Amino acid sequence: MFTKALSSAVDENKGCVVLAQKQTLLADTIGRKPVTEMERSGIEVALRKKQCVVALRKSGAKAKPRLHCEKSSALEGLKQHCRRVIKLYGRKCFMKIIMLGAPGAGKGTQAKMIADKYGIPHISTGDIFRANIKNGTELGKKAKTYMDQGLLVPDELVVDLVADRVVQDDCKNGYVLDGFPRTIPQAEALDAALGKMGAKIDFAIDVDVPDENIITRMSGRRACVACGATYHIVNIPTKVEGICDRCGAELILRDDDKPETVKKRLAVYHEQTQPLIDYYTKQGCLVDVDGTQDMADVFAAIVKILGA
Repeated sequence: MFTKALSSAVDENKGCVVLAQKQTLLADTIGRKPVTEMERSGIEVALRKKQCVVALRKSGAKAKPRLHCEKSSALEGLKQHCRRVIKLYGRKCFMKIIMLGAPGAGKGTQAKMIADKYGIPHISTGDIFRANIKNGTELGKKAKTYMDQGLLVPDELVVDLVADRVVQDDCKNGYVLDGFPRTIPQAEALDAALGKMGAKIDFAIDVDVPDENIITRMSGRRACVACGATYHIVNIPTKVEGICDRCGAELILRDDDKPETVKKRLAVYHEQTQPLIDYYTKQGCLVDVDGTQDMADVFAAIVKILGA
């Protein structure tokens, strides 16, 4: 999937993809990383002067673009941008996304918004477990034997379940993984499974929120004991304090949202899950967004990264 910034057409006779100067550059991103200022400058100069038509061989990875451009800075910028196009061209989808962030950072909410905007499924391990158990699949039966004993489902089985899920038809244009992987071994196992399919994670989005903000955010949550509705004493207050707007029942602070519990969950996150940030940084697919902003602003930042 190319961004709307560039027009692309397949030249059937020459077997190449032609990226021409006829479209105005709008991209803030193409593929994995944001466009740099050098790339932006280079491409804009090339497009403005109408001195460049870039021909890329359809095969992609080993191809080198033929470039003609007056200024060296423009040439270098265009080269960098074209390398990304070459690297990405031919993939089946370009929206394979992992959401990272501490509990309470809001990554689940953002994952759902991404899924809605781009028409790709929002996938959580909990949903996968429930679907496989309900449908009586072999993987579901294996998972159920562990869950019935109160045991954690082994990483290998979880990866098998995830791999089975992402090859389904609704994932052909991508997917958003929410809550998995949680550890380096899980990430490595997932990469190995995807590698066998010729696939790879395109974006690991880290919704970054400081611990103190998360503690304040989560300790302000309130839940209805009767209907399950959730509120926040600051962000989503009820009309009458402590009373559910929907059914009139009493609201409670759940044990999971108490400050002492949140601190323990954050400690586990920093020990087990945060190393994934370094892992995906080394892979070149990590992007950070400021999760302390309003929900809409966080989503706008993510859309800017992924492309409109």
